[in-house]
Amino acid sequence: MNKNNLTKTNILYHLKTYSNENKPLSAKYFYDEYAGPNESLRDFQRRLAYLINEIIEDQKVYKEFVICSCNDGYYIPKSEEGYLKGINYLKSKIDEVYQRIKFIDEMRIKFVYKNKVDQTDDIFSVV
Repeated sequence: MNKNNLTKTNILYHLKTYSNENKPLSAKYFYDEYAGPNESLRDFQRRLAYLINEIIEDQKVYKEFVICSCNDGYYIPKSEEGYLKGINYLKSKIDEVYQRIKFIDEMRIKFVYKNKVDQTDDIFSVV
C-alpha cells in the first residue's frame, strides 16, 4: 500500500471489501496501512474521521450505501442487525451530549448568576 495516501477511495475500498457489522475496521487498521512517517495515531484518527464524515455527507446525496460506526470502528452494514447496531450506537452518543449540555447549563447558572445549583432541592418546599 502507498503510505500516507489516505483518500476517500482507499477508505471505501477497505470498507466495502473487508468490513461488516461483525468486523468493523478500526482507526488502527487504517493507520497501519496509510499512516505517514512520524504521524501520531491521534492525528491520523482526526484525518480519518474527517474523510469518513465527507463520505457520509456524499452518501446523503448519492444514497448508494451507509457507513456506520461503533466502539470497534467503521463498517458498511450488510444486515438488519448491522443497521440497528449503527443506529443504537448513535443514540448512545445523544445521551452523552445531552448530559454535557445539562452540565454546562448548571455551570452557567452557578457562575453567571452566582446561584448554587443543587439537584436535590425541592422547588415546592418552603424554607
